[in-house]
Amino acid sequence: IGLNRHRVELSVQLLSTVAELMHAFPSLVKVSVSATVIQIAWQAGWCATFAYAYEGGAPSAALLFLLFSFFWTSQLVRAVMHATVAGVIGTWYFHSPNVPPQPTQRALHRALTTSLGSLCFGALVAAPLQVLRAVARRASGVGAPASVRSLGLCLLGFVDVLVRFFNDFAYTQVAIYGKHFTLASWDTWTLLVRHSGVDALMQRDMVGSALALGAAASGLLTSLIAAYWARAAF
Repeated sequence: IGLNRHRVELSVQLLSTVAELMHAFPSLVKVSVSATVIQIAWQAGWCATFAYAYEGGAPSAALLFLLFSFFWTSQLVRAVMHATVAGVIGTWYFHSPNVPPQPTQRALHRALTTSLGSLCFGALVAAPLQVLRAVARRASGVGAPASVRSLGLCLLGFVDVLVRFFNDFAYTQVAIYGKHFTLASWDTWTLLVRHSGVDALMQRDMVGSALALGAAASGLLTSLIAAYWARAAF
């Protein structure tokens, strides 16, 4: 904690700025909720399809394709949401205080039209690695010794985190500057190598930890309220 104490102030500023932007552009919440609903609907439909195919004795190639479609679509929905938020924040950053009207709708439109190909390609880069992790976990009970399997899963998880971290920066450049994914990836690599990517990764980790703690506290409070209401009502 002491080694990262100097990074806390920037993390606080990032969180406070994002909170102000969410208040200034409430349509971002609507887009986020819509993306969550789409993810839940997709996962429910996929689970039903996969269960039917598995119980029907579908070949392994078909099951593998279904697994790939699950991760690719989930990554694509996440990428569209990320590009929309990045587009709105970029518009605010470069045009404040003269922000164009309806920045969320504009950013979402760009993400679903001119930037969609780049986002699909980015999701295509991340999905095979997640498929490999899922297959490795499924097959972790056979073959190599437990220590080797654990090491392999650890390395796959580490690479998966780095790829998603890298993709988030690339999606941001796609959303703000309209670059295609290949150029955005190259520029992201140059940015992280020349300017400390470790700091960016640490800031992301600290902000993510703060958000996770806030979500856990909110969930606990909601559960207590629901339990108190249920006890009083029933």
